[in-house]
Amino acid sequence: REDALQEELYQLGKKVDEAKVTANQNDAAHEHEIQRIEDEKRELLNENTKFQEQLESLVNQIEMGENTKNDLQGRVDALDRAKAFHEKSLTRRQELLDDMEARNIFLKQRVDELADCVAKAEDDAREREDALEEKLLQMGAEFETVKSMFNNEKTAHTD
Repeated sequence: REDALQEELYQLGKKVDEAKVTANQNDAAHEHEIQRIEDEKRELLNENTKFQEQLESLVNQIEMGENTKNDLQGRVDALDRAKAFHEKSLTRRQELLDDMEARNIFLKQRVDELADCVAKAEDDAREREDALEEKLLQMGAEFETVKSMFNNEKTAHTD
């Protein structure tokens, strides 16, 4: 029974260790992905700034002459589409970043739950081990009493 409890405790410990390793790997992967997305976000913001500057340049050219108005309007439209595309991309990346952060929180909570479970299992195993030791001591004392009684009776019969 004690061996089974120790094996159960060992198995729970292994599961917690595996969960911690998985969580740490996931944390590292998520952190790397978060950093990559943040880098891309910065690049897109820089590109949006460049697009904004180009858009302002086009507006100035439109004011300079009506003959180039149609050509410049096409460029403005292309820049607006690119800006909208990049804004959608930024929004999606932010959603992914938020999802990964929520997943990280969930994984950390799960690791904490598993650690609590292992701690409780260890406490339970210690209590059971203490109870078994106490029972063994009690049985040893009872054995010594019976042995003493047997020896006394044996001595009495012999005399």
